[in-house]
Amino acid sequence: MAPHESELRALLDDPDLIVPQFQPVFDIETGDLVGYEALARWTRFGDVGPFEMFATARELRVANDFDWLCRRAAIREARDTGLRKPLTLFVNVEPRGLRASAPFRVDAAGIAGVLDQINVVVELTERDLFHDPAAVVAAVEWARCNGVGVALDDVGANPESLTMLQVLRPDIVKLDGQVVRHPLDHPNTLRTVADYVEQTGAVILAEGIETTEHLRNSAALGARYGQGYLLGRPAPLPATPEHSVAELPKLDPVARAFPRLPSEILSRTTNVISPKSIVSDICFELGRSTAITSPPECVLVAMQPGPHHDEVVAGLEAVLNDHSLIGFVGAGLRPDSPLRGSDAVGFDGEVCTTILGIGYSAAVVGRRVDQSGPLLDRRYEWTITHDRDIVSALARCLMSRLAPLPDDNDGRCDSIDG
Repeated sequence: MAPHESELRALLDDPDLIVPQFQPVFDIETGDLVGYEALARWTRFGDVGPFEMFATARELRVANDFDWLCRRAAIREARDTGLRKPLTLFVNVEPRGLRASAPFRVDAAGIAGVLDQINVVVELTERDLFHDPAAVVAAVEWARCNGVGVALDDVGANPESLTMLQVLRPDIVKLDGQVVRHPLDHPNTLRTVADYVEQTGAVILAEGIETTEHLRNSAALGARYGQGYLLGRPAPLPATPEHSVAELPKLDPVARAFPRLPSEILSRTTNVISPKSIVSDICFELGRSTAITSPPECVLVAMQPGPHHDEVVAGLEAVLNDHSLIGFVGAGLRPDSPLRGSDAVGFDGEVCTTILGIGYSAAVVGRRVDQSGPLLDRRYEWTITHDRDIVSALARCLMSRLAPLPDDNDGRCDSIDG
């Protein structure tokens, strides 16, 4: 039996035992209350925390069901207690759970009604980023389509996750408590977050504020919002807030859209027409440059069997452990390849290589414009770009096709459920 299996089964059998608590989130400049983060708790099994319970749920492959139940409990409690706009409800989600069918009947009209009454932000963690990036991209798209904000949680806990800021484009960057407590130990995190916030207008929320020193650090790091024991402990949601309230800003969802095909980017770039042989050579040389780059990066390639295919695959396999995320979208991967591949066959008649790091971005993308003549002589419209916005959009596009890690099938993944 898995650890805490009996306790988890009891919660799944009787979801009324799930009774969330809510930690307040404040504007640390004005003192206004802006919302609450819902935290999973239970009326029994108080010695078993959420981390342990969700770990057991993943082991038993019921994480999606358990996540749905915890989210439903949080939203119901917020709705029934009278939480309303302009306040925001922060809800932690398992991204794959948003694509999975719920273990209960979903009232789409009821959900729409709640979203009309309450500002909702979904929180995604770095664990999600690397285990199932396609699910994370889908979760962000679901949130945008439903008027829900996006927060990236625990930023700075793992420096490799910093490249994902540009890919996911969250409204809120939640600085990990370690960064707040020891800012001088995290210069790359602070620089990357500051650049992202300046570029996008996103806001910083500092976590783990437990002392006045942490509060001063948070303000000095550019955080406008904060939460932690100094400001308020998790507790039942009050019917009437004791503080003045204010609304969190949200980024423009239109600016966050990503192309469904890499070639859609070509409408935004200056392009040339060349034989496929030239485009393949350039993609190959760009991909080969990952062997000499230092900071961990996100490297994604989309191509079909043909020139340089096997060399590209071998090169990516050689640097697999040197980068945050390496993925290959297309046919032709060996069954025993350690590369993360795709569930789909890729993009017919298109090639794309993207490299996205903390201080570097580059991409080559091309599409076939005729099918006559020998394969290497067929003409492609293509471009090479270092525009960070474009490279980030291409990375989201390719990431949306990646398969999850093979040992991370922790629940059902049927469809987006309203």
